[in-house]
Amino acid sequence: MKELYISDLEKETGVSKRDIYNQIRIIDFYKQFGIKSMSDLPNGVSNGSTAKILSQRQYNYLKEKIENDLSFRKNDDPMDGKDCVYVVDLCPEGFTVIGDQKQRRFKIGYTSKSPRKREKDFRVTNPEATIVMEMEMGTDEEQVLLKYINGNSCKRIGGTELFDVEDVDDFLNKITEFFESLK
Repeated sequence: MKELYISDLEKETGVSKRDIYNQIRIIDFYKQFGIKSMSDLPNGVSNGSTAKILSQRQYNYLKEKIENDLSFRKNDDPMDGKDCVYVVDLCPEGFTVIGDQKQRRFKIGYTSKSPRKREKDFRVTNPEATIVMEMEMGTDEEQVLLKYINGNSCKRIGGTELFDVEDVDDFLNKITEFFESLK
């Protein structure tokens, strides 16, 4: 039987691990399963990191809570309804291999809706896609950003919003630097 982790629940529901852990502390999860803290759950390895293993019953309980309990959704996306530029890591588990080349690919996009909803849209075709950064910016700033970062630790793919990234930290730092310069 496949081991189940909070990260599996995150992928399936779109609710972040942090929000799931925060809500576990609030809801009656501990009482329901006769444990005192998360440290009482067994350890396993998920994506190369130590993680807590959930039983099928615990996993289903949390999934049902997420789907039916508005307290999981109370921390709705603060960017919802605002002009937002987001950065999506299209392969957070590692690299994509195209031809003989390893590539880390990111997409920069704009939305005036919730970035979390956009992330769910991406996960329909790419279950591992993860928004790693979001900033309150409009479409004009997004267009300048696309030009600003091109060639700085990354290469823009044609005229698209996709980038092959050589140095992820430098790439994200350049985006932060640009955003900070707008303040």
